[in-house]
Amino acid sequence: MFHSAWRGYLNFGSDTGGYRQGNRTKELFIRWSQLSTFCPLFENGGEGNHGPWEYDEETVKIYRNFVHIHMELGPYFLSTATRYYPQGKSVMTPMAEETIFTPNSWNFKMGDDIFVSPVVESGNNFQVEFPGTDSWVFWFNSTQIFPGGSTSTFNLNFTEFPVFRRVGSIIPMNITSKYSLFGNQHGQPALTFIVGKFST
Repeated sequence: MFHSAWRGYLNFGSDTGGYRQGNRTKELFIRWSQLSTFCPLFENGGEGNHGPWEYDEETVKIYRNFVHIHMELGPYFLSTATRYYPQGKSVMTPMAEETIFTPNSWNFKMGDDIFVSPVVESGNNFQVEFPGTDSWVFWFNSTQIFPGGSTSTFNLNFTEFPVFRRVGSIIPMNITSKYSLFGNQHGQPALTFIVGKFST
């Protein structure tokens, strides 16, 4: 995806769980699904079985929750792409410098207001380096705010993922469930704007 972003492609995604068959573990599948949640295209394809039901009920539940979040982010993806398209920019901005080799960071921003630190190693402990001078609010706990340029360590089980929204941002979402943590199905059909904190 980084190569698509560096070349200015607007919207794209990846084959969740990997295109070729291999050691597609439960952990790999869940973490990749969470990554896909915060990309414009969440596709589940390639060789072999890619269904969450191939693992267990916990995987199905987590997968369902994150698919809801992805769908509810539709207005954000659309508004970001509409703004970036005339500029010839990709909606994804990798934190790494362009390279043909393995990048030194897999972190990226989706638009201006969402920062994603993908899980690329096994385990629950992750170190996140926050970009720029903006502060960032943890998606799954709005009381946790991290200044840009800082580094923090997280211990996250499978129900959470290292994704953050920018302080002061306004993120349009179509809330249809409780899974995004910003409302529930009773808010339909209103467009919901998630407003980040304006100071720390």
